[in-house]
Amino acid sequence: MKGQAKMAKQRIVLASLYLGTGSLEQELVDCIEIALESSLKGCENPNFRVSILLDFTRGSRGQKNSRTMLLPLLRRFPDKVRVSLFHTPNLRGLLRYLIPERFNETIGLQHIKVYLFDDNVILSGANLSDSYFSNRQDRYVFLQGSPEIADFFTELVNAVGDVSLQLQQDDTVKIIDGMVHPYKGDKRAYYEMANKKVMEVINSARIKQEQFHTRTFHSNNTEGEISSGDTKAIGDGQSEPDTWIYPLIQMKPFGIRIDETVTNTLLMEAEQ
Repeated sequence: MKGQAKMAKQRIVLASLYLGTGSLEQELVDCIEIALESSLKGCENPNFRVSILLDFTRGSRGQKNSRTMLLPLLRRFPDKVRVSLFHTPNLRGLLRYLIPERFNETIGLQHIKVYLFDDNVILSGANLSDSYFSNRQDRYVFLQGSPEIADFFTELVNAVGDVSLQLQQDDTVKIIDGMVHPYKGDKRAYYEMANKKVMEVINSARIKQEQFHTRTFHSNNTEGEISSGDTKAIGDGQSEPDTWIYPLIQMKPFGIRIDETVTNTLLMEAEQ
């Protein structure tokens, strides 16, 4: 990941439960800083952005935490770095003040784990913590040169980030204008807004997928050779894909249960 971060030219998108506070995690932050510095030196990547999504409760635990690790980046590159902290709307009122750290995480969490650099995507079960990489075994899928997948997860992380608290340079947090506050605002209104944000990403991906299927079908049924223009229409000059990836999203509090539905369907059909 450090190598991917230093070489990134367009975007870095990280989503995790939290970012650890050890030396290895600091090295990753330093690599992100190198990429940000490079984006300021030339005109090749003026639109380079870093978007980080973490869980509020876990990322705020202790005096040295995920927030304090990322504040230097936010202060130095305020126009290029965004740190979003998801706060479950179920932790509110007296409950929010009575439940101590560590235990408040049991109420609800942001648990997406996506590590994205330009068009390269790492999907993992591990958080951004040394303990996960050195003391535990986990699963990793590394997709290289996959702009469609990278775009989808960028939009998904940003959608959840939009309904999350935004870390400020003074270590305070605030919501984006027009959004419902997760624990001060109306809970139902928050869920409806979150559902709308995420479903817009999912529906947009569905439309793009259907359009691609249609173009591929017509291209395969066209007599004669495909012209260079038609080939570009299939996939920007790339060969026809032989593998499809279907991200399954599960955000039950938001009323999004795609993974649950697909899993139940597969299990029921397997029995038949």
